[in-house]
Amino acid sequence: MPVAKGIVNRLRELRQEHGLTQEQLAADLEVTRHTILALEVGRYVPSIELALRLAAYFNRPLETIFWLDPDEDARIRGQAPESPSAASDSQQHDGGDRYDGDKKHG
Repeated sequence: MPVAKGIVNRLRELRQEHGLTQEQLAADLEVTRHTILALEVGRYVPSIELALRLAAYFNRPLETIFWLDPDEDARIRGQAPESPSAASDSQQHDGGDRYDGDKKHG
């Protein structure tokens, strides 16, 4: 179902596959039923936090729930400027700012 220009989701399908009502899903995610309805009918694009929470809830990669419409994907794919060569990156970058979600930092 189209969510916004170029964005598609399968939230309703996943919710129904799991035998959930909009109310149950909303309660589990601590959002309103209206939020779930608005997502399903394409009136609302979720925050990245809510999108990631939905992916975790259904234990699926984010891009299997939300993705770009193929036309929009084709329009923008590969438009980023060329990145520096991998060799140059590895020589100049020590990796200190890399995210490691498995480590707890105090």
